[in-house]
Amino acid sequence: TPQWTFQDDINSNSRLINQMLSFKQYLLGVMQRATQCIHRWDKYGSTQGAATLIRAQSRTSAHKTILGISLGYDLWAAKKFQQLDSLKQNVPPTSYFDEKLGVYAAIKREVEAEDAVVPLDFLQLNCSPLIKVVRKKTEEWFERYGDILKEIGEKRLYALSDEIVALKRDLGKTPNGLEETKFLMSVIQKIHNQSLQMEIRIPQILDMYDVLIQHTITIKPNDLALARGIE
Repeated sequence: TPQWTFQDDINSNSRLINQMLSFKQYLLGVMQRATQCIHRWDKYGSTQGAATLIRAQSRTSAHKTILGISLGYDLWAAKKFQQLDSLKQNVPPTSYFDEKLGVYAAIKREVEAEDAVVPLDFLQLNCSPLIKVVRKKTEEWFERYGDILKEIGEKRLYALSDEIVALKRDLGKTPNGLEETKFLMSVIQKIHNQSLQMEIRIPQILDMYDVLIQHTITIKPNDLALARGIE
């Protein structure tokens, strides 16, 4: 039985060969552009971070290819995230929290500005799932730094408020004898001794609440009023 083949016809057709080589180069170019687009997202996580997905959708068919990538901001650094609680004991300057909140707010804006669908000739990279998961992780970091700063601020505000209330109460007592007069004098001396410390603590607390307000973090109305009352 004779075997029919087009091999000789193709081998002798230089035009067809050139078209095949051109098409191969075209496909490689599209895939390289797709790879470059995907690798732009590497900065949002470390190579040890959780992997996420982009769906590459063909314009000409319902066929979908799944491309796995690893997310450079270490958004998936679980150990680092858990260690944030140590900031409650070793409290850094308020500017540290301001900087961190600003960074994660900027990452969120950057991600939300990304195109949900990136057209690449016959391919479409659907970045929507990636945008969603990166934004969610960014919000978790932002909220954690905000919650820690708020907790530290509340603790310091309540402690300072209790001290002021106690001093005002003691100072408002009317002395009826020598012992009570001595007590009143000791209260006045205590206020004098703590005045410099108060001048340091009050601006620090107000600065914390200013940062919380600046980054639109929810504050209890009573706490805000209490903070404004100690100015």
